[in-house]
Amino acid sequence: FGVPTMTDANAAAARLPGESTDAYRDRIFAAITSGSLAATGPTRLDLSGLGISELPDEIGTLSSLEFLNLGKNPLSTLPSTFAGLTSLKILFFLGCEFTKVPEVLGEMKSLYMLSFKANKVEEVPAASIPYRTLGWLILSDNNIQSLPDTVGKCENMRKLLLAGNKLTNAGLPDNMAHMTKLELIRLADNNLAEVPAWIASHPSLAWVALAANPATEGWSEDANARAMLSGASFEAASKVDVPVVDWSELGVDEDEPPLGSGASGAVYAATDRNGSRTAVKVYNLGGKTSDGRPRDEMAASVLASRTGCRSIVRTTARFVKKGSVDGSRVEDSRVEGLVMEYLDPGEWHSLGGPPSFDTVTRDVYPAGISLDAAEVVAVAGGLAAAGAALHGAGAIHGDVYAHNVLFRRSRRGVPAAKLGDFGAAFFYPPGSEIGREFERTEARAWGIAATEALELWDGTGDRGPLDALKRLALECVGERGKRPSFAEIVARVGEPEEV
Repeated sequence: FGVPTMTDANAAAARLPGESTDAYRDRIFAAITSGSLAATGPTRLDLSGLGISELPDEIGTLSSLEFLNLGKNPLSTLPSTFAGLTSLKILFFLGCEFTKVPEVLGEMKSLYMLSFKANKVEEVPAASIPYRTLGWLILSDNNIQSLPDTVGKCENMRKLLLAGNKLTNAGLPDNMAHMTKLELIRLADNNLAEVPAWIASHPSLAWVALAANPATEGWSEDANARAMLSGASFEAASKVDVPVVDWSELGVDEDEPPLGSGASGAVYAATDRNGSRTAVKVYNLGGKTSDGRPRDEMAASVLASRTGCRSIVRTTARFVKKGSVDGSRVEDSRVEGLVMEYLDPGEWHSLGGPPSFDTVTRDVYPAGISLDAAEVVAVAGGLAAAGAALHGAGAIHGDVYAHNVLFRRSRRGVPAAKLGDFGAAFFYPPGSEIGREFERTEARAWGIAATEALELWDGTGDRGPLDALKRLALECVGERGKRPSFAEIVARVGEPEEV
C-alpha cells in the first residue's frame, strides 16, 4: 500500500496557506461533524499538533481514510465510532497522552501500521491489537511491562519497535516466536534478563537491537572496557590503535554550529594539526536513541576500527573534554567523543534511503540508480568486510542497510562502500554460541543488501562474480543453520580494495 497523495478529495482536508492552527482544527472538525468531509472521500488526513484532546464521534464516518496522523496532541482516548475507519492502513499517535492502547483499535479492518511512540502507555489490552492485519507496530518510549498474546498472533508482522520500555522476559508472550514474517525488532533499553531464545533462532529476523538490557549489560561492560584500552595495553590482535587525543588538537571551531545533531550527540567539522579534515562527534553519553545508546555506539566503532577494516567509516581517535560543547546537548563537566575520517560528500554518498511505508523493511533507492558489476561487488564486499570486523570484535551492527552505507562510484576511482551508523549496535562474548546465532541473523541482513545491489546491476562489466554473489546471497537469506559466517562471506566475495 502507498501513502495517499494530494487529490481533489484530499485537498478539502488539507491545511490552507496561512491558516492558523485553531482555524484549521475548527474548520476540519466542523466538516467532520457535518458530514461534508466524509462526502468528499478523503484518503489522507494530518491533524498532528493541533491541540486536540478529544475526537468527535463523527470521525468514524471517514470510511475512505487510509492515512491518519494524530500525533503531538493531548489525546488519551478514542471514541467507539473510531472502528468506522474501515479503510485506514496507517495511524500515528506519536507524542500523545495515552496510558492505555484503546481496545477499539482491535476492531480495525485494514490497519497495517500503528504508532504510539513516546506516549505514556502502561497497558496494552489483548483486544487492542488488530492481529489479522497489523504488520508494523511502534510502541517505543513508553512504560510497558508486558504485551498480550494477540501480538504474537500477528502473522503479518514484519517490523516491531519496542525500545525504551520496561519489558521483561515474562512480559513477552511465547507465541511471538510464531511471527515468522518478522524481520526487524527493537528491544533496546528494557528489562530483559535473558535474550529470548526465539530471537536467537528466528528464521526471518535480520535486524535486531538489544542494548541496555540486563541480558546484554555484562557483555557491554566488557566491550566498553576493551574499547577504552589504548597504546601498548590494547589487544594484541588489534591492528590499529585508536589513541586518546586532547580536544585542543582537533581543530574544532566551537563558534560554528554542528554539521548535525541527534539523540546520541552532535558532529562537527574539524581540521587537525596536520591540516587534515576530520569529523568530530561529541556524544551525549547519558542519552538514548530509538535503537540503542551512545556509549555502545562509541565502543563498536572503536573496536571495529582497531581491526584495520577500511570498509567502515573509521574512527581514528578518541577524546575527553572537560566542560560542555555548544550544540552537543551535553551539559556535563566532562564530554567524550570520537574523531572519524572525513569523507568528501562530492565523492561519497548514501547508497539508499530508509524504508518507506510501502517497503516496510526494504530500503528505497533513488530513481534511475544503477551499478556496474564492479560496483555491485564493492557494495557486497564492503559490507561483508565490515561485518567480519564487527563480529570478530563481538559486536552486532543491528542496522546493516544501504541507507547506512557511504558509496563511491567507479568513475570517481576504485568503487568502494563503507558502513556507518553504529547506533543500534550491541555486544556478545566473542566466539560464543549465542554470538554465532547473532552472526547468522546479521548474515541475513547482508544477504538482503547484496540482493538489492544485484537488482541494481546495469548489465555492464564481468557477470561471473555476480552469479557467484547471487548464490551466496541466497544462502544467507535461506535456512538459518546453513548461513555462513562473515569471515566465510569475505573469503568468497573477496577482500575489498584499500580505500
